[in-house]
Amino acid sequence: MQFTHLLSVLSWAGSLSFVAAGVAPLNSNIEFRNAAGTSSSDTLRAVRRSLASAATKRDTVFKNSTSINSSWDGVTLFSIAGEKQKGSASVSASVEIVCTTCYIKGTATAQFTINGNLNASQAIHNVTSSIEKEFTNITTTAVQDVKNFAENLTSSISSAEFNVNDIDFPPLELDFDVDVPAVPASDLKFQFDGLELYMEIDTILSGGATYTLNLYTSETAIGFAVANELLVGVVFSIDLILSVESEIDISTGFHIQLHDGIAIDIPMFDQNVSSINFNGGNFEFLPVTIQTSGVVLTALLRVGIRAGVDISTPSDTIAGIALGFSAGVVAAVFADVAQFITNVTVAPAGSGSKCDLHIVEEYTMLLGANAGATLALAGHTWGPTPNTQVPLFFTTLAAACAVTGTVSAAAIGATITARDPAPDSVSSTTASTTVKYTNTAILCLSTGLLNCPNSLQSTSHNTVTKTLLSVVPSGSKATFLTAARNTAVTPIAFGTNVKALSSISGSPVSFVPTSSPTSPGIGGVLNGKTGGVNNKLIIGVSVGIGVPVLIAVVAGFVFFCKRKRARNVDATHGSPVSEPYTPASTYNFSKKSPIVAVRESGRRGS
Repeated sequence: MQFTHLLSVLSWAGSLSFVAAGVAPLNSNIEFRNAAGTSSSDTLRAVRRSLASAATKRDTVFKNSTSINSSWDGVTLFSIAGEKQKGSASVSASVEIVCTTCYIKGTATAQFTINGNLNASQAIHNVTSSIEKEFTNITTTAVQDVKNFAENLTSSISSAEFNVNDIDFPPLELDFDVDVPAVPASDLKFQFDGLELYMEIDTILSGGATYTLNLYTSETAIGFAVANELLVGVVFSIDLILSVESEIDISTGFHIQLHDGIAIDIPMFDQNVSSINFNGGNFEFLPVTIQTSGVVLTALLRVGIRAGVDISTPSDTIAGIALGFSAGVVAAVFADVAQFITNVTVAPAGSGSKCDLHIVEEYTMLLGANAGATLALAGHTWGPTPNTQVPLFFTTLAAACAVTGTVSAAAIGATITARDPAPDSVSSTTASTTVKYTNTAILCLSTGLLNCPNSLQSTSHNTVTKTLLSVVPSGSKATFLTAARNTAVTPIAFGTNVKALSSISGSPVSFVPTSSPTSPGIGGVLNGKTGGVNNKLIIGVSVGIGVPVLIAVVAGFVFFCKRKRARNVDATHGSPVSEPYTPASTYNFSKKSPIVAVRESGRRGS
């Protein structure tokens, strides 16, 4: 047997040496050309790292941020005096929208991620090529419509003070919602940190109207140079949309603060948001001062994010003035972070209410997206509007009371006058200056339509002239505080009516409010009554009776289990009897079996 084992070992060793002899040395046919100061091992390790990197290429991430801090104090956002023709509609009487105290603060971040080995330039080129015919038809028609309208303004265009931003363009009867294919493996992510918005607004509208006022548009370059021939541009904007059905004279507003880390994810050129991460926040309605009842004011604060690429830059001339257009395709996200509806009604006659004007307020947060073609001329932009929106949160607040009154004189563009000098003061002089503000708004020709399509949008411009006066000591230079947008923001604390916003995570779904009432807590239970009897008494009686009954039930259960176990043992082993040791003198030899006496005590509940 030992001899057989020895033969098997020798044969195994021989086969191993044969295999080893058949394998060429690792470097027998490889010639290394190493860099100066490196060995062949170093070269092999570098090649291994390069091959591993090529096999598992990581995602390419582009990221950029910007501050959106802005504030307005006593700034007229828009005003119209008298009657003005807008297309086929006539807007009559006065319009005055003033930011008494307004600010926006926070940081916006855009991120573009290319997954793995995707050639983003080629992928986006394939998308734009697939819609080239439809895109060209839309942009060519739009440019011609703008040119035809502008040709009627040749006298204004020829003037030295001409600015293309001052043109009130009519609606373009075009649909920019092109069906753009989403780019696979390329994702956009938009994040907001420290986002807070405060809007105290005085509004005078003598008729039903819906206005969109741009509060903020990022002016610095926020984009990504994905390749030499591809630049993905990103624009953040914040718009205030006001809508009323009838005449209104109101001072109101809202305050909203959102916790850090708001993130919205959407594939490039997709029409639906894939996921959202919202960590909650707080909001509050500001007090309402109104002149009349029976009105409904809808105020919407919309944060818009547009990411896209230029496809063409068509140009034309009118009266020798070059008009430079920009046309492209965009993916747009519309986050209505605050939609407030204020409904003012008069108290019924004979109700005995101390409040003459009742207000019911609703808050809604919505999220929508779309993709399509876009056309820009100077400060004018036409593009896709929200197709569908998902309500992420909504609530109706308890009825409150409005204060009767009119908006302040500052809200109607009154001239700022100088104060009278104090008695016995030094000699002084009055200095004055005149300032001009150009206000822009988009009027929707269909009142009440918050997502107004391009075919119903009409641009309105108005120049406001104000005279500023200042009393200064003789010989001193006057300084004037102009009402203009600035980046200095001083946050305002929330009041006593602040409400919390719940957090959201995952794919956007419609908010479903809980129907169950708020729990009163243990204190509310103890102090309450049931059937007219104090809950404390009910709980005391229940504990006094229930605890002994519970103990009896547990004791009976334990006894039953032991007795059942004893029966099982008797059936198996012939019922052996185990007794304690007893001296022979006292042992009863006539006892046949143990006598077990069980005494049970219990009390029946009545």
